[in-house]
Parts: sequence; structure tokens; C-alpha cells
Amino acid sequence: MSQHSQQQLSTQSSQSGFTIIESLLALMVVAALLVAISPVLVLATANRVQAKRVELATNAAKAYIDGVRSGTIVPPPLNVTTPLTNIDAPSAGRFSCPTANNYCTFPRTSFYQVLCVDGNGDGKCTPEQFKDMIVQASGYQRTNVT
Repeated sequence: MSQHSQQQLSTQSSQSGFTIIESLLALMVVAALLVAISPVLVLATANRVQAKRVELATNAAKAYIDGVRSGTIVPPPLNVTTPLTNIDAPSAGRFSCPTANNYCTFPRTSFYQVLCVDGNGDGKCTPEQFKDMIVQASGYQRTNVT
């Protein structure tokens, strides 16, 4: 009889494993960790995209300045009446730039011109393209008041 009870105990221990409750608890812990980590991943990705966009804009501005210095791009108009801080930015998405790496035909005012910089090399400048940038070029010459 004692041999029979030992045999029964050994069969119970060989059938041990995870219960449904333990599995559900493990899933809940993993889900909580994923929820805790996901904002960090989203912020890291957003920061990387923003940094890339700033880098592209900086490269566009450098290309414009180099073009004006070398004479391949005509300098922007100079004005003596309105300081640069009083000139508004052009409206987003409202551009007419038929030629890449050239001044746009719209918007164009007496205070500034908008230059399209073709960042993706497709020969067009469209607001839908991530790498295409515009440079709002303006010049201001202060008059001496005596």
C-alpha cells in the first residue's frame, strides 16, 4: 500500500506546469511593460525625425547662402523700411515653384522672395516632399538717421 501512494505522488509531480492564471498574469506583466516603454520609443522616434528635418533645413540654408556668395543665386531684394523681425512667414503649402533650386513665382513680395531647394533630386519642388525645402530670403539695410 505504501508503494501505491508513492507512485501516485510521482504522477502528480510529473503533470505540474503553468496554470491559466499564471499565464494570464505573465501576459499582464508583459503588457504593462510594453505600455510603460512605448512612450519612450515614440518620443525617441519623434526626436529623430525632427532632428533630421532640422538638418535638412540647415543644409538648404547653407546651400542658399553659398549660392548667393558665389553669384549663382541672385541676392534677395533689400528693403529699408521694414526690419526682418516684422516680416511674416509665407503661408504653408501655398507656393508656386516651377523650377527647382530657383526662386518661386508665388509668393513674391517687395520684402522677400522664396527659394525652392530640391532636396530629393527629382527636379521638382512640392510641399508634399519631405526633403524639399523653401528658404525665405530677405535683406534689410538700415538707413542712418542723423
